[in-house]
Amino acid sequence: MKRSPRMKLFSLKLRTWIGQWNVRTLYESGKLAQLAAEIRRYRLEILGVSEARWNQFGETELAKGELFIYSGNESKYDVHERGVGIMLSGLRRNA
Repeated sequence: MKRSPRMKLFSLKLRTWIGQWNVRTLYESGKLAQLAAEIRRYRLEILGVSEARWNQFGETELAKGELFIYSGNESKYDVHERGVGIMLSGLRRNA
């Protein structure tokens, strides 16, 4: 059985669509789903996110295959300030 070659994240022969968005906050219900819809709408493969305002750090996988990796305030108090993240489309996530 032949295995398909693994797609490279960056290649001279392949375009990679990268964006950046200041979301102002993802600390509201439905905001992460909206962000995922926008990455699909603009056909982005990698999206940098500023002002996510999530505490701690980690990653979240969405239903349609996107992966959101975030890092935020490590305060022991429930202060939702700062925070950045990166969202990878389902296509680029496995590259």
